[in-house]
Amino acid sequence: MKKIFSFWNYLYINDSIDIKYIVSKWKECGTNVAMSFAYNPNKCKKERIIELLDECDKNDIKVIINDDRTSYLRLDEISREQFEIEVRQAYLDFGSHKATFGFYIGDEPNFEHIDNFIYTANLVQNIMPNLLPWGNLLPYWNDKEESEKYGLTEDFFFELVSKILKETNIKLIGFDHYTQCFDSYLDSKKGIEYFLYDIRNYRKVCNKFNIPFVVSLLSIGHWKYREPNCNDFRWQISTSLAHGADGIMWFYFHQNSLDTGYGNAPFIGENLIETPTYQYLKVEQRRVIENYFPLFDNLKFVSVKYLDENNGFDYEDDGISSFKMEREFLTFMSHFIDKTNNDRYLMITNGNQKLGNHFEFEINNKKEDFWLLPGEFKLIKLAKLNLEGGNI
Repeated sequence: MKKIFSFWNYLYINDSIDIKYIVSKWKECGTNVAMSFAYNPNKCKKERIIELLDECDKNDIKVIINDDRTSYLRLDEISREQFEIEVRQAYLDFGSHKATFGFYIGDEPNFEHIDNFIYTANLVQNIMPNLLPWGNLLPYWNDKEESEKYGLTEDFFFELVSKILKETNIKLIGFDHYTQCFDSYLDSKKGIEYFLYDIRNYRKVCNKFNIPFVVSLLSIGHWKYREPNCNDFRWQISTSLAHGADGIMWFYFHQNSLDTGYGNAPFIGENLIETPTYQYLKVEQRRVIENYFPLFDNLKFVSVKYLDENNGFDYEDDGISSFKMEREFLTFMSHFIDKTNNDRYLMITNGNQKLGNHFEFEINNKKEDFWLLPGEFKLIKLAKLNLEGGNI
């Protein structure tokens, strides 16, 4: 499947939203799978969602329908029998549209809601087997030391996520994590470690069940997380791809009111005014799409190795010699194989969020000499690929 570029959307559909305009903006920044505006049949017009689906179809954008009737949280309010009726009606209303990708089933079920989440995923798949249920899990692997104080080990979380995937046979799942954008009061290095720990573990469980690995990343400053700039967007995209991400969802795109504790989403207010955040996101997402796609859609992730204080900053694999980096910054060395022709690639990513780095080395009888911006990467075709080792 193609890489997913998507976003979260919690704003309810209303008459003031200019659908043609906002879909054009989704398209402009590289979105290929959108989450619809939220829909509740008691307060929203069905025709507006259909209008949205029609416009997305014109722009080759698939849509995850955010319909209150398919959320596992409805089971806190109504019986399973009534819930099934509502899910079937949601499918009748929107499921047959060409643009429909799937239905949103809910966000971050806690331990008490796991069974309802599993039930909802199975019900949605039974009623609409041609579509995908989309659900998002907690960043279970967050602070290892803090979790283990409560007996919540790495293996515990692995078994919990495995239980969800095994009992639902769900084909697509996500998780969100934002400590990579801690504000300056907190330890940014520790925040990055939490993020990397989480994505490594989710990558492993997705590998086990052979499902796409989709990461939710930060696009709005809130609480203890800073407002992301160009460097932050670039770093998040590149680091996710360097760890084999099959998709990216931005949290989130549309902020209806300037609630306390939330900054500038890409679009804010009832009229969805474009903010500088949108420009930052668009520039960095399009930079990657225009330079490396559709090639990246054909690349199969193999492994990633960290060059850092623990592993050292030398690299002599893959036919590379005389490797030097000017600044000893965290660097990701990722391996990929092209599924169409078995060509091999090395992705070198500058893991520093604020500063550029300069690299020099020899490979394929050629000298490479280049700078990488904070979070920027370079993809190099290899004659030889070392498949051993790596952090994943």
